[in-house]
Amino acid sequence: MVIKPEITLKMYIFVTGDADCSGTANSTDALLILRYSLRLNMGGTSWCE
Repeated sequence: MVIKPEITLKMYIFVTGDADCSGTANSTDALLILRYSLRLNMGGTSWCE
């Protein structure tokens, strides 16, 4: 599987921008998405449910 960097970056910005439901990305959001990306097999796609 090949992941295109530009797509990965767009998804990273999209997800981190909503990680704390504030609509903005910050370093805490970056840590959350890194942790989340390691746990994709646990299911769930949103923190804001």
